[in-house]
Amino acid sequence: MVLSDSLLISLSSVAFLYFVFLSIKSLIRNYDFCVICVSVSLTWIGLLILFLSGEFSDGIIIALLMGQSITGLYYSLEKRVDENAKIFRLPFLLTLTFVGYYALRLSEFTVITFLFLLVMWVTFLIVYLLRYNSRIKQVAEKIIECCKNW
Repeated sequence: MVLSDSLLISLSSVAFLYFVFLSIKSLIRNYDFCVICVSVSLTWIGLLILFLSGEFSDGIIIALLMGQSITGLYYSLEKRVDENAKIFRLPFLLTLTFVGYYALRLSEFTVITFLFLLVMWVTFLIVYLLRYNSRIKQVAEKIIECCKNW
């Protein structure tokens, strides 16, 4: 498929789904969801299925759309979690990136990358559990405050 065609297909899919789900959302008012998030996610999921079956070859547009979903999920979850749980923002974001990457590169899974993420989670968990310790408290507060005032 020509690059411009795959980009046009991707963008028009997001736009089409946006209007479909905008209409659906107005009909089911007691269920709230992000229309853009659903449209982008369904587009890259569909394209990923086509990519893995060999019917679509532009992994770049899939990766860009996945990145948008990762960012949307990250910010959506960040709004809903307790302030102390925000210490896990970095390992959470890196894990979402890991999952997105390996969705596109199933055959290239590396244990070392998985172990890196595991070490990140354990490190942040230790800081979280010891966050009231006087020596760790400053570190924990800096991690939690890192993205507040930018």
